[in-house]
Amino acid sequence: MFQFIILVTLFVQVTVEAQVKDICLPIIIDADTANEVDDLYAIVLAIVESKFNILGIILAQFHTSPLATDSTANESQRINERIL
Repeated sequence: MFQFIILVTLFVQVTVEAQVKDICLPIIIDADTANEVDDLYAIVLAIVESKFNILGIILAQFHTSPLATDSTANESQRINERIL
């Protein structure tokens, strides 16, 4: 729990400093892009937001959608590569 509090504190500090200094906030997006559309929407918003510097997109496999296939990790990777 203590480690979580430290991580949140550091994230908040970096975020506030980036806003005050008007610099781009470096981010890495962890997304299950082949599972549902919400992550794709968030990625597009991050791309068009000038205050973010996207360092990369990491794939995830949550497989929560009944329409998702068994290979959503591979599908997410292909989608992420096409986006960038």
